[in-house]
Amino acid sequence: MKIKIAFWNLNQKDLRKPIYNLAINHAIDIFFFAECTLSPADLLKTLNAFSADYHYSKPIGCEKIETFTRFPSQYILPIKETPRMSIRRLNLPNHIDLLIAVAHLHSKQHWRDKSQFIDCVKVSRTIREAEKMAGHARTILLGDLNMHPFEDGMVSASGLNGTMSRQIASRGYRTLDQEHYQFFYNPMWNFLGDSDQPPGSFYYNSSEEINYYWSVFDQMLIRPALLDRFDSNDLKILTSDGEDSFLTKNQIPNRNSYSDHLPILFSIEI
Repeated sequence: MKIKIAFWNLNQKDLRKPIYNLAINHAIDIFFFAECTLSPADLLKTLNAFSADYHYSKPIGCEKIETFTRFPSQYILPIKETPRMSIRRLNLPNHIDLLIAVAHLHSKQHWRDKSQFIDCVKVSRTIREAEKMAGHARTILLGDLNMHPFEDGMVSASGLNGTMSRQIASRGYRTLDQEHYQFFYNPMWNFLGDSDQPPGSFYYNSSEEINYYWSVFDQMLIRPALLDRFDSNDLKILTSDGEDSFLTKNQIPNRNSYSDHLPILFSIEI
């Protein structure tokens, strides 16, 4: 069975209509939201306007992520949470179980690169602890990580150890000073630069000397144990809800009508 998972930083906007359209037009099984100011009851009412498909799965300590799912919430319970990350175990009957770690990490507006790197070391340690609890490393990490895929926290061994290469990730781990560090495969590298999809999930025109314009802050990474169940072609940065565009006429996120972030969508075979 292939399931569809979406993440969207809502930028504290009331986006019930596009969320409903996404659910209908993309048949999304699990929604994760950051910066969601809508009450769970209001969002459930929207998602279940014509059929009672969705459930709300309460956090146990995470303040930044909200979870809505087509599956009964007992099948996607959090097993470990921090204020900025929820790690949930998706455990559907007659299917493999997997871990989904969803995070909204600190913004570059408030944290310097070194602080973000140290935070990634902590995030990595928390994920490894959850994997030890679960007894496997069938893990997906996604969310608004507020870093580019090439930054130190994303690629360093003691950080998230994310590689752009599926082939390298399939090795399982790298060894540094006689210690093993398990890889994440990070397919978000594919969105850097021109492609058939937008060159990022977030746009900011800085007045500084260095200006990337587009950033891939919203990311999904996947452990080697799940590589044969993931097709990179299923990973999308969405520019519309299937009816209306999230972009302005200049082809950048319409932060006035929607969010300053574009949602990401992917599928995984379980």
